[in-house]
Order: sequence, then C-alpha cells, then structure tokens
Amino acid sequence: MPLQFPNKDPGDRLIYGLDFTEAFDTDEAVSANSWAVSPSGLIIEATPFSSKVAQVELSGGTAGTVYTLVATVTTNKGSPPQIWQRNVKIRVKEI
Repeated sequence: MPLQFPNKDPGDRLIYGLDFTEAFDTDEAVSANSWAVSPSGLIIEATPFSSKVAQVELSGGTAGTVYTLVATVTTNKGSPPQIWQRNVKIRVKEI
C-alpha cells in the first residue's frame, strides 16, 4: 500500500515527515534530503531533516488534486552513502 500523508487545505502551509528510525541502523542518520512533486501546483517551501526524519514543508495545491511526492534521502552510512527513496501521496481538498 502506498504511503499517504494527511489531506491539506490549499491555504495551509504545513510540515510533513517520513520517519526512518525503523529502517536505519542505530548509527545511521539522514545527511541530505530532497523532494520532488507531481503534478505541479503543490509548492515545496523547505526540506528540513533531523537524524532519522526527512521533512517537507508544503503550501498551495489545487483542491481535488492528488499529488505524488518523491523523497530522496541520503544517509551518513557507507561508501558510497546509502540512498533511500519513498513515494508518498497527498490529497489537497478544502477543509
């Protein structure tokens, strides 16, 4: 089953996150975090992260549209470093 973030209103500016605690080794941490969205219209404002959580701050979007976000997370482990990718759906609707 695909990952799904909670719905957002087009007027909201919210932060969503993916927790990698269960997937990562104990000494593994996020070292870089990037996100892409399709279709266009949903705005990626920022991509903060902590040691085990990749986050994305979103605004805008068109009501009635389901967007697909692709998170690409690089960790501090390995040479070359580990790269994880997750697809997440989010629906924009008037709330």
